[in-house]
Amino acid sequence: MRNKMNLSFERTIQSNEQTNRLIMESFSQFLKMEEDLAIVFEELQKTIRQHNSMILKYKKVDDQFIYTFCEGILLQRYWIETTDIPGKSLDELFPEELANYMLPYYEHAWKLPGLISFEMKWRGIQLLTLLRPIFRDGQITGVISVSFDNTLQVNMKEKMSYLTDYDHLTRLPNRTFLNKRLQEFIEQKSPAQFAVFAMNIDHFRQINDTLGHDIGDRLLQVVARRLKTCVKDEQYFVSRIGGNEFICLIPKINDMEMNSSVEQIINSIKQPIRMSGQDLFIKVSVGISEYPESGNDSEKLFKYADTAMFAAKVNGRNQFKYWDAQLNDQFHRRILIEKHLKKAIENNEFTLYYQPQINQLTSKIIGLESLIRWENPELGFVMPGEFIPIAEESDLIIDIGNWVLREACHFNKQLQLDGVPPLRIAVNLSTKQFLDPALKDNIKMILEESQLDPQYLELEITESMTIEVEISIRTLRSLKKLGLSIAMDDFGTGYSSLSNLKEFPIDILKIDQSFVNGMTSSLVNSSIVKTIIAMSKSLDLDVIAEGVEDKETLKMLNEYGCSIVQGYYFSRPIAANKVREAYYEIMSKHFSEGLQG
Repeated sequence: MRNKMNLSFERTIQSNEQTNRLIMESFSQFLKMEEDLAIVFEELQKTIRQHNSMILKYKKVDDQFIYTFCEGILLQRYWIETTDIPGKSLDELFPEELANYMLPYYEHAWKLPGLISFEMKWRGIQLLTLLRPIFRDGQITGVISVSFDNTLQVNMKEKMSYLTDYDHLTRLPNRTFLNKRLQEFIEQKSPAQFAVFAMNIDHFRQINDTLGHDIGDRLLQVVARRLKTCVKDEQYFVSRIGGNEFICLIPKINDMEMNSSVEQIINSIKQPIRMSGQDLFIKVSVGISEYPESGNDSEKLFKYADTAMFAAKVNGRNQFKYWDAQLNDQFHRRILIEKHLKKAIENNEFTLYYQPQINQLTSKIIGLESLIRWENPELGFVMPGEFIPIAEESDLIIDIGNWVLREACHFNKQLQLDGVPPLRIAVNLSTKQFLDPALKDNIKMILEESQLDPQYLELEITESMTIEVEISIRTLRSLKKLGLSIAMDDFGTGYSSLSNLKEFPIDILKIDQSFVNGMTSSLVNSSIVKTIIAMSKSLDLDVIAEGVEDKETLKMLNEYGCSIVQGYYFSRPIAANKVREAYYEIMSKHFSEGLQG
């Protein structure tokens, strides 16, 4: 019995020893796990502290969100100690406006599972913040907030957006942004009525060709600044859609204010711009379409504004024109003109007419100005003022100009062979032709072909061609070496500086008919004409007055000292086959009348 008890006792001891050993082993494992957890936790804290983020933990206490934990190297950039944040509320850590912005996201994360993200800017840093709730026993006990520095990504996004929506040269919205804004105007019906201003800088291609693209770009920047100054209202929208074209969206109040807005734009842009040591004068033509009168979609509004802008150019430039239904016919006619122009020389559709230039003192015709005319089988008779601007927008104008030169020189030589005393024949150059490097060689070749003495050829340029003084002087001097004469046509219309005029190697000034026509009724016009005549004499230049239509005007010009005149008072432009006959008729008529009487 005792032996059984001893055996039972020994077994009990052994069992206890095994239990204790298991307990000790378990306890040792527990201590090891605790040590490992401590190491893991310490490593985790180190990682969090070094991570370029801001990690916050918050809970809700009495309707306030209180922070209970804070780590992250991002806090150092805010000069915030991690020990300063626990215990603070959302309102205490962040500015009121930002806290109000964050509050709905915090509320949402406290109530619902899942990940919530939002962007915010705090103390100059763009942050992307992620919120995720912590659950215990199915209840939310806190929310972890992790914020990353997202500044680079936001800046890149803004830059991409800028490149997509803005013109890099002028910093104005581009066509893409314009389309979005116009669509907003239409869909939101705010403003209820508005206008689309389509603007194009007159003669901009010439500026680029003569002054270079750097100057052209600087001019575009000046125009952009002036437009922004004119349209400061938040509802106004100004954009550059490409090249030298700008679009403005203008809320419409009434026609008077609309007209005032566009006149302000035109007057602002035409103010002189000082570049490369000289004053440049640029002007714009503006076309206007109106919502909803002109159309109720962006395509029509843009198209009609552009059509009206082209009509403004055709009507003389530096003005504005509203779209109306009749302009659609003009637009389609423009397309037809452009199409038929390409074949006009080949189909022999151009002809030249000639208007005499008469010396009052001798009663003799001393020259003829060649004027192009076009008659097309489909379009009928097309006025130069209609097809020349279209030709100028393409290289067709160079071919047309060379055709005129060749035809005029051959005609003048034939007149001499027919017994008409030698006359000087004037040919108008286009801007593109004047800038064409092959111009001198073309003229030389034509003179040789026609066997016309160069002294009987006069080239007419306009003031607008001489914006770049040095280039113009070099070109003119080169042409003068051929032995021909050069006239500046339409003088007084705005581009030439009087201080530069004496530098140009020209022989003749032609007074623009807009001044001559109004001499008898306008003291200003008569004073301008008198001044130009006096100035021409001081520069030893001949002067020709265009647009003489009555005897009273002729008498005033004679008193001012202008001896050479042309206009309807003497003769309309004459067809080539009528010139020889008209020459003797005009000479006989005005000699018998006594031009000076």
